[in-house]
Amino acid sequence: MFVEIIPVGGIGRVKPIRLEASQVVIRDSLGNAICVAMLYGADRSIAIAKADDQDFHNVLQNAGIREDVVVVETLQLPPPPHGAILVNSPRKG
Repeated sequence: MFVEIIPVGGIGRVKPIRLEASQVVIRDSLGNAICVAMLYGADRSIAIAKADDQDFHNVLQNAGIREDVVVVETLQLPPPPHGAILVNSPRKG
């Protein structure tokens, strides 16, 4: 399996970095695993799973990655305390 990393600058402007790999983990900016791909079996099949797939944790564990990933659809924060002044609000959509 090969992985191509496209550096900042984009396809056509910067040559991709191509690496041979048996496992690939893509992480978000906080270091959480969000996607995993790995070679497995005698025929070197490729298992791929993303964070919201039901088998994501199983694929991570089979790849030897022991960490929990929690997928949250919406983050709900508590309301501000009484008397707080709103200086900025979240953008809609």
